[in-house]
Amino acid sequence: MGFFFKKANKANRCLLCGSEVAAGKCTACGREAKPLVPLSALNWQKVPLSVGEALGEQKKKLFGNALLTVKEMIANGELYIADIHIDGVYEHEYDSTPDEEDCRTEYDYYIQFSTPDLAPCDTDCEVSEGDYDRAEALLKSGRHDAKILWGRKKKANYYYAFVSRNSDAAAMLTKGLFEKFIGFGECTEKRKLPY
Repeated sequence: MGFFFKKANKANRCLLCGSEVAAGKCTACGREAKPLVPLSALNWQKVPLSVGEALGEQKKKLFGNALLTVKEMIANGELYIADIHIDGVYEHEYDSTPDEEDCRTEYDYYIQFSTPDLAPCDTDCEVSEGDYDRAEALLKSGRHDAKILWGRKKKANYYYAFVSRNSDAAAMLTKGLFEKFIGFGECTEKRKLPY
């Protein structure tokens, strides 16, 4: 599947807004038609060892593994960071206890993004409500620049997209970001199409 998606007997549609694509561009949002890319297509850079050294002692362990912290993941060369272009945000609403009388509505929050050269990623990342709100505010101000973390533990991959508050990677990770990475890093979905 590419940036535009063909349904039976229907015109090509934009992956971002669902409008028609003509001559390789969306007629509504103007975005150029590019194929979906996997997360591996991002320009991943290892988080520097100096960031791990600056983190100090960590009490929170990664993904239930009492032997692994973000600091150790950095030291092992298994934590990466990349720039992304935020395309949009969305929430998934569901009932927490559908069979009980005191049913509550809960939400999962997602960020859709592309590579910095606007090739749409085929995956959406679940994020915290706070990062969802920050991404939404960023989009309203006309900005789209953000970051994504990728960590590897054995054969598993963990991802977390976020709006960067500053360029200091150590400061980003010490101010709760690594806990969000632990809490949401396993939660990704195939890109939600706008139809």
